[in-house]
Amino acid sequence: MSKYYEQLLPKFIAKKSISTDPKFKKYCEETAEWLVELFSSHGFTTALWPGVNTNPTVFASYEVDPGLPTILVYGHYDVQPADKQDGWQEDPFSVRESDTHYYARGIIDNKGQVLIHIANVLEHIEANTLGYNVKFLIEGNEESGNTELPGLVAEHVSELACDAVLVSDGQIIGQTPLIECSLRGGGNLRITLCTATNDLHSGIYGGAVPSASETLVSLLSRLHDENNRVTIPDFYEGVAEIDKETINKHKAILSDEMASNNASVKQLLTPNNTDFLSQTGLQPALMISGVASGYVGTGFKNIVPATAEARIN
Repeated sequence: MSKYYEQLLPKFIAKKSISTDPKFKKYCEETAEWLVELFSSHGFTTALWPGVNTNPTVFASYEVDPGLPTILVYGHYDVQPADKQDGWQEDPFSVRESDTHYYARGIIDNKGQVLIHIANVLEHIEANTLGYNVKFLIEGNEESGNTELPGLVAEHVSELACDAVLVSDGQIIGQTPLIECSLRGGGNLRITLCTATNDLHSGIYGGAVPSASETLVSLLSRLHDENNRVTIPDFYEGVAEIDKETINKHKAILSDEMASNNASVKQLLTPNNTDFLSQTGLQPALMISGVASGYVGTGFKNIVPATAEARIN
């Protein structure tokens, strides 16, 4: 294990750089500044590129020889929200080691990966064995959709000039690294449903007026059919049919049993005998990512909820 990796990983993970929640913006900025300081202390030329509505982007460059090829490593320092109540055994922003694995928020997306590349380069610099010029572009809004990144790249195209780009944010299946040729696009929406101007007493109105909770659940339940196919008209328009050869190749890489074990679920929702990789890589998906309605505090509150909200991606 790299000495740099072991030393830096707990420090990197501990920074709560959650980009999806504005209250963590200062932690994102602190993380970007920490990365700049790390690179600068090892001889990199560094810059912090501020965003208008996004967190700062870290740029770092180390030149060994102008005649050597230049590799640009892309990654991101922001992470998704995490709380121990979500099911973590320990604080998600502290590293836990168990059974030759590390567990923490950001370990696989993307602090763990990008730090592998940083630590590797730092060790080569120390040993004077770095065989490439290296640049790092590490952004802070990958998890929340960085609309400003294309403009930032265009603005700094000369500084980012390189011979090859290494995308740090990727997966490994078992012991097999992947080369990703494309990704599904993404989008998010919020549905707010109102059935009354305010919550009503269930003892007086229950059974006679609509509940926003029940109405929304009923609506959401109709988004998929019994085969887990999305029922929205034209949702699959333009999506190519998956042939048996592709499915068999995918199953050879990752069996459904391995996929369900990795996810800790009892079964997969892969319709029409489609395999896990075909379903997650070649099919569009619609996910209900959150539902909120009514009262879920201590004890009970006898109401007919007037509002309900769902988040969909």
